[in-house]
Amino acid sequence: RGATRSSNSSSSSSPRPLLRQAAEAAAAFRAVIPPSPRTLRGLAAAVAAAAATSTAPEKAAAAAAAATLLREAAAAGPKAPRPLAELGWAMLRAGGDGAESRARRVLERAATLAGGGGGAEDASAGAPPDIAARLGIARWREARAAGATTEEAAAARGSGTAHAALLAAAASEGPWRAAAFAHLGLVYGAGGDAERAKRCHARALALDPAEVTAGPAACA
Repeated sequence: RGATRSSNSSSSSSPRPLLRQAAEAAAAFRAVIPPSPRTLRGLAAAVAAAAATSTAPEKAAAAAAAATLLREAAAAGPKAPRPLAELGWAMLRAGGDGAESRARRVLERAATLAGGGGGAEDASAGAPPDIAARLGIARWREARAAGATTEEAAAARGSGTAHAALLAAAASEGPWRAAAFAHLGLVYGAGGDAERAKRCHARALALDPAEVTAGPAACA
């Protein structure tokens, strides 16, 4: 029994050593390999993954550390869209006062650098679907944070809207397609189009049964 208690105690406190080990590994890695946007993105992902099962404070600390690495990656490659896209998403997930607007601006820049916009006004048009999806989610949350009612935010259409970016993302195959459909479901549901919202949620779950935004709690 004593061995069992010791094992349980060790496993319950493991997230903190894991996070510390990730930070130490990141420091050692940086000492050997010159930082580049790609390696810094990898380090940020490793730090975030190490805290996946940690407590809320440890997850917050890991998110802050990952964001710092992503900012460095974006600074090292100012014309590289991927570090900016991941930084914008990390900022959105971290939250805070004005986070939605800051994240949206970073994601707009990432979409433009990735080839979005073209001859169109909307940066999400032609952007990679994962960036378009994250941009659409950021636009939706920004509109809500700015005080727009769900009905007002849902009614917005055309260039620069959540609806436009989410439609662009939902039209292309990829791992973010489920999230795009799920958030389109939120937009349509908030606008009173229950039937279209239901179809979007169903499509999201068909693509990814674990998509939380389209899950039963979200659809209630």
